[in-house]
Amino acid sequence: MLRSIIVIAAIITASSCYGQEMKYMYNKVYLDGVPISASMAKEKSRFVSQEAFYHFNRAGKIRGWTYFWGILGGYELLAGANNIQYDTEIGLLDLGIGFWCVGHAMQRESKRRVFLAEGVKAYNSALEEE
Repeated sequence: MLRSIIVIAAIITASSCYGQEMKYMYNKVYLDGVPISASMAKEKSRFVSQEAFYHFNRAGKIRGWTYFWGILGGYELLAGANNIQYDTEIGLLDLGIGFWCVGHAMQRESKRRVFLAEGVKAYNSALEEE
């Protein structure tokens, strides 16, 4: 009798664990009103929807490269400003590279938002199908 009660409680807990709907608001993913990271959303969607898992995985990879491009752009902007101050010819090239890197990072971040929204949409549609 005790074993069957434990099994029933485990089934109810497991089904409620996977039945939670995600929301995407203000550039964040929410699960039951609590903001979660893209990696946590990726792990949550691993067994629910492979499409959502793919989207959250891509969003995580894009974020890592966005940091790289942003840091490189900041360095090039500072180097370019320093080179212009000392009248070297390479300063304008450094500034151009820096502005391009920072702009590229911002473009990638908007692409990341699209992947997060699509991941939430795929996760919720997979929950509705079950």
